[in-house]
Amino acid sequence: MRELRKLIRFCFATAIGLVLSAGLFFAQAQERELKVGYMKNPIQDASLDIMEKWAKDHGVKLTRVPMAYSVFMEKVTATLTGETDQFDVIWHNDDWGQLWKKWLEPTDDVKGIENADRWPLLAFWNDEKKLTVVPMAHTVGTFFYRSDLVKPEDVPKTFAELVSVSQRLQKEGKVKWGYVGGMTMNNTWFSLWWTMWANNCDILKPLFERDNDKLAGAKFEPAVTEPCHWEIVDF
Repeated sequence: MRELRKLIRFCFATAIGLVLSAGLFFAQAQERELKVGYMKNPIQDASLDIMEKWAKDHGVKLTRVPMAYSVFMEKVTATLTGETDQFDVIWHNDDWGQLWKKWLEPTDDVKGIENADRWPLLAFWNDEKKLTVVPMAHTVGTFFYRSDLVKPEDVPKTFAELVSVSQRLQKEGKVKWGYVGGMTMNNTWFSLWWTMWANNCDILKPLFERDNDKLAGAKFEPAVTEPCHWEIVDF
């Protein structure tokens, strides 16, 4: 039957998301099937539960294809480059947002996309400057503290407050280290890079610029000598 759409994609901007790929087809019984490839996760499952309600109302059969994070990118890449129809919708991540751009349809015409925040979408523009994602979730940083040492009203909200609270606990002999960040590669990403962004800092100059032409014009100058970088390292 008639092909509805070859490639549509939704993604998380870490943030985060779903990506529509492959093709949507009418089955002989006039029932449409939507095959969703995604990473098995409670957030994804909850999102698919919402999609199930939509599918039921629109006469669409929703088929879930869960995969482990460790093999997800490899399997989806093989599917897209092999032009198979294993998936119609795939979860996407801003870590590899540009890798699949030439196999995915633009989503500029999706109703309400103009209301989405620009920041989570930065990794998902194709060479024609067309958006290829609909955001579903965005990665956020979290801060854990020991409630037996810090009262709720004393939880630091700034770097200066964190240093002050940490030094106080050290002087009181209650802790050896005031703050301990991630000690492995992935957790270092969240400890260092997200601390950097939270401090209004960035990797390259101009800060927060995502246009490669402008970054190239600045010769991809690192921002590591900026005061904001000194602050996070001292922190």
